[in-house]
Amino acid sequence: MKVKMDLELPSQTELILIKFIQNLKGPFLNQFMLLGLQLWSSLITYKTKAYETTMKALILFLFFGSTGFASCHFCNLSILEKQIAFENQYLIVIYDRAPISKGHLLIIPKRHIVKAHELSQEEWGEFENTLPQIVSMFQTILNTHQYLILERNGPYARQTVPHVHFHVIPIPSQKCGDNIKFALFSKVFDIVPAKLNDEELNEEVVFFRNCFNDL
Repeated sequence: MKVKMDLELPSQTELILIKFIQNLKGPFLNQFMLLGLQLWSSLITYKTKAYETTMKALILFLFFGSTGFASCHFCNLSILEKQIAFENQYLIVIYDRAPISKGHLLIIPKRHIVKAHELSQEEWGEFENTLPQIVSMFQTILNTHQYLILERNGPYARQTVPHVHFHVIPIPSQKCGDNIKFALFSKVFDIVPAKLNDEELNEEVVFFRNCFNDL
C-alpha cells in the first residue's frame, strides 16, 4: 500500500514545536538534535508539501540547538536580575554566584553571542569604558588595582556557558608570600568555589550596585 505524503502540517503544530524548542534543556536538547536529523532525512526522502513548515522547524532547531539561546543562563533576565550590579546600553555587569574573591564580577553583552570575536565595535567600546570603572571601584573599596580577566571561547577552552562573558577578578595587592600568591592563582584555574546562598548573593549585589552608583 502506497502512503500518501502530501499532507500539509497545520500552523498549530508549528506553534507547538516552537514552544517545545524554547523549553529544551540539557539531554532533551540533544534528543532534539537527533529529531532534526530525522526531519532532514524525511525532507530528502519524501519532498512533501510540508517542506516549508518543516524547513522553518529545522531552521529553529539549528538556531536554538547550536547557540543554546533557549536555555542560556545569561539571556534569562529573571535569573540575572538577582545578580546585576550595573548595566548600560550593550552590557551588563553581574556579581558571580560563586566568587573566587570578593568583588568577582562578570561583564556580559546583552546580545546573545558565543565568542569574543563576535562582539561588535559598539560592544567593545562599552567594554573599554566599563573596565576602568570596575578597576576604580576595586581601588576604592578593596584597596587593589590588580585584577585578572578570564574569558573562554569554546568547549575545549572550558567555556561552560555558550554566551561570551568576561570574569574580572580582583587580586589582593598587599604584600604576601609567594606561596599564598601561587595558591590564589591555582584557585582560579583548579578549584570550583562554593556558591553563595540567596541572602549572601543579595548582600553582595546590593553593595556593588551602590558602589557603581557612587562612581
